[in-house]
Amino acid sequence: MSVRTLRRTQRLPRPRAEVFAFFQDPANLAKLTPPWLGFHVLTPGPLEMRAGAIFDYRVSPLGFPQYWRTLIESYDAPNGFVDTQLKGPYKLWHHTHRFEDKDGGTLITDEVRYELPFQPLGELAAGEIERRLDAIFAYRESAVAALFKPKGGSMKIVIAGGNGWIGRDLSRALINAGHDVVVLSRTGAASRIPGVRTRSWLVEGAGGWESELDGADAVVNLCGEGVADGPWTAARRGRLLHSRLTPTRALVEALGRVEKKPPVLVNASAVGWYAQAGESLQAEADAAGPGFLADLCVRWEKEAREAEKLGLRVVLLRIGVVLGRDGGALARMLIPFKLALGGRLGDGRQHFPWVHLDDVTGLILDAIANERLRGPVNAVGPELATNAEFTSALGKILRRPTPFPVPAFALKLLLGEMSSLLLGSQKIAPAAAVGAGYRFKHPRLEDALASAVR
Repeated sequence: MSVRTLRRTQRLPRPRAEVFAFFQDPANLAKLTPPWLGFHVLTPGPLEMRAGAIFDYRVSPLGFPQYWRTLIESYDAPNGFVDTQLKGPYKLWHHTHRFEDKDGGTLITDEVRYELPFQPLGELAAGEIERRLDAIFAYRESAVAALFKPKGGSMKIVIAGGNGWIGRDLSRALINAGHDVVVLSRTGAASRIPGVRTRSWLVEGAGGWESELDGADAVVNLCGEGVADGPWTAARRGRLLHSRLTPTRALVEALGRVEKKPPVLVNASAVGWYAQAGESLQAEADAAGPGFLADLCVRWEKEAREAEKLGLRVVLLRIGVVLGRDGGALARMLIPFKLALGGRLGDGRQHFPWVHLDDVTGLILDAIANERLRGPVNAVGPELATNAEFTSALGKILRRPTPFPVPAFALKLLLGEMSSLLLGSQKIAPAAAVGAGYRFKHPRLEDALASAVR
């Protein structure tokens, strides 16, 4: 029923005339559209951007074709243009593109006013539509940043395991900042982030991928099968260890062979390092706890710290439960919570070390640049919260009751030792990050949740 507004800004380190010249060519729209939309221009060329011009094109999200007819309502080079939907899936679509000089570069502002069709039923899909629009504009911003990198001053960052959820977010942030990003992929699958180069690597032997490490400005290791993706059978414990120790060892050995070594290795780890210590506040200097997860983290970090013998600064990022859109633990929680079936786990008094995805990426970027960060760094939010407080905050954000607690005995019966992920209490502070001057983008749990589920 209501008209919604989406507003995005992006600064590019290139002159406005150069940036606008790219956007004024309708043929370039395909370079900025995610491949999963199946974009295809139907209007025969040559295409000319001008007031009154009309363009027809087709997109096929999920394989279902949608036809758009767009009118260029106004055109003012090199300041901007406005397009509006004449025919398409929205009741209203009015897109204003503005280009301004900013700090020696160009500030692009996109403002879209749109209204969903089939009201009032269309409101039921509003959340999913917003997520899709965010994903489309995030892709476009990465593509634009890759096309308009700054001239000089960029870094080369190599990411092992960069095709995962955290790796994609990190790649996008680095590309948007104008850096050269190389993802080492064991499967050879290309990155979904425009501008990222992908190299296949064999984690149990040398290969051509090693040349990417030579002269790189940083290496980030995010390899590892998801700990909570299945029960901890003997076979799966072996895979969890192998997926972390083997690639980390291979990276360090390769770093020992290259001539110009990167100055820093940022290695993922986890808060599983720490003991289940109830109300005792734990920081980076605390010893490892008992159990499988702690042993996994200890062995993982030991492999990474071998790079210190090569002269690299090694940062061990002990990551908490990551909150973000379209991935991680929160994605699994949303369905029962949206159905009003969510509730605290056990008595709910156990502490819950959370962190927003933006801050995981932010801490990795800070670890690359900030020489004060070395050794273990807790990637957890600064606001402490129990499971009951987390449950209450998520229910409030979703406007759903949370009446159904899950008994501790049921979780233990169902998950065995893996239930410690849900029932164990880890009260953890980000002492090293705060001490090194890192400023959290989402320091409060409720704000982090609101950002992650919006």
